Amino acid sequence: MNRDLWRDETVKEILNANFIFVQIYFDTVEGKKLIHYYNISSYPFIAIIDPRTGEKVNQFHNVSKMDQCMFCEKVTNFLCENEL
Repeated sequence: MNRDLWRDETVKEILNANFIFVQIYFDTVEGKKLIHYYNISSYPFIAIIDPRTGEKVNQFHNVSKMDQCMFCEKVTNFLCENEL
């Protein structure tokens, strides 16, 4: 995903303009806390977390099978449907 999705310029622009992007590896202390808190059972776990409450407001499934256009469409749809 680092090579194919996160380095895409359009993806970067959307994420930088609307989110704080954090990548945490599952085998770190922080990763283990997230696994427990959000009951994560599959990877990659891509979610939008409300910074005020910690609530998971959206989760993207099968992201590793998406291309850049599909991911941008899903994120843009989320932004249109939700007031952040």
